[in-house]
Amino acid sequence: MKNHQDRIARFIDGDLGEDELADLRRLAKSDKELATVIAEHSSVDALMSVALQDDLSRERWIEATEARSLDADRETFVDGVERGLGRRIGRTRLQWFAAAAVLLLAAVLSWNLLLRPEPVGTIVSRESTDTILNQREETKIFAGEPFRIARGLVQIELEGRGTMILEGPVEIEWTAPMKASLSYGRLHMRVTPSGRGYEVLTPGGRVVDLGTEFGISVDHASGMVETHVLDGEVETSVGSDSPVLLEKDDALRFGTGQSERIPADPGQFYSSLPARSHGEVPHVAWPMDLLDGGICTAIDSGMGGENSDLIAHAAVGSGGPVATTGVQGGAVALDGQGAYLESGFQGIGGTDPRTVTFWLRVPEDLESDEGFAILSWGRFRSPDWGSVWQVSINMLDYDGPRGRLRLGTHGGMAIGTRDLRDGKWHHVAVVLYPALRPDAGKHVLLYVDGEFEPVSQRVLGVIDTEIDPQGHGVWVGRDITHHPADPGRPRYFRGDVDEVEIFGGALSSEQIGRVMTGQSP
Repeated sequence: MKNHQDRIARFIDGDLGEDELADLRRLAKSDKELATVIAEHSSVDALMSVALQDDLSRERWIEATEARSLDADRETFVDGVERGLGRRIGRTRLQWFAAAAVLLLAAVLSWNLLLRPEPVGTIVSRESTDTILNQREETKIFAGEPFRIARGLVQIELEGRGTMILEGPVEIEWTAPMKASLSYGRLHMRVTPSGRGYEVLTPGGRVVDLGTEFGISVDHASGMVETHVLDGEVETSVGSDSPVLLEKDDALRFGTGQSERIPADPGQFYSSLPARSHGEVPHVAWPMDLLDGGICTAIDSGMGGENSDLIAHAAVGSGGPVATTGVQGGAVALDGQGAYLESGFQGIGGTDPRTVTFWLRVPEDLESDEGFAILSWGRFRSPDWGSVWQVSINMLDYDGPRGRLRLGTHGGMAIGTRDLRDGKWHHVAVVLYPALRPDAGKHVLLYVDGEFEPVSQRVLGVIDTEIDPQGHGVWVGRDITHHPADPGRPRYFRGDVDEVEIFGGALSSEQIGRVMTGQSP
């Protein structure tokens, strides 16, 4: 005990470094005698501070206890201490004991801090999450604390054991540094050698990592579980059955005591989150105020495009784009029969990150052939997968639910969950964030009215948008695959469009929210 006296004294004075504090915490957990001594010294120190206080000592004490409180509610705590110390102590015994109680509470807080569990992870990135837990980047997560989000994505570093990405709605709780319990939701893990053996409990069974990358989804309503192995191996135990070894590209669906093998579907899980775009993001914007002559003037900010204005066109049988009232000033109404606009700006090519945003009003009676091509660019050639970029409304039953926001790249796609066919204005955004090999199913985020839009259906497909200098530019209202000479069905959009913007970078949810309100990102 004598060897720890100096360290205890410096702990009470608030002079311990982070490593020393962690070491003292570990010792106190295993040595009850040491823990008792620290508690007693903290209490005596609090009482002595009252007895000997003056203005200077009071100020120093407040600074020290505030520093030691860390995750406690700092403002409420300090206000309470100052109220207690601000009274003229010594006037009555009651006042003295009241102030002593305030300081004793500070000692208890400091003591609880010492014994607080080690963190099991740290939030390092989040995207469009709700505020149920007021999650912030660099927030520590501790065992025994339920973690819930209703929507959005959170990336957590597991203290050297790997990386976990959670997609809301999700509820999970860590019971130990190497063990988590997933009640419902979607989880992706990439485990380091230090995390080998990481265990995830689910309502249907247990999943144990054997050095791998895997995803788990738990249906909230039914409790059915799917485990998909993307690399390496995992071991899955269902009820009293013998453990099942799953290898790369294997998957297991289980629950209510039953299980079946299925093909792995890596497209179900986000495997990374976008990095933040900092500084001024280059972009081109069209306010969609249709001028005489059928022109929507472009505002180019750093994209370097020439002749970027949108020019109105009309195929045979169409009256062309028509001016209408928008969210901010004017907007453009398209008839679905051949009305579209084309810009000299050709879009963003290759695998470069990008964000497209616009306001959209979709009629309730939208027909099957009228949902294509709200915004599109690229060079469509049948054998070249991933060569185009097209945002539309899905109206193909075999691809997913109708009326949802859709990104298609010719071979890959992502379809949202919210039906937009309600005759109301909605702000939509589609983000491609940086990746070594960007994929429509794994590196694209959808937003509706500033909120993260969960994907109801996705198909993995490489993104490598082909820009043809001799071809057309950005289209608004015309399908990238349709040619006027095509004797087949027309592929034009019917609905209203306002405030179209294309950004040369991946915007965050906060930036998209600013764009939605007419501000600079």
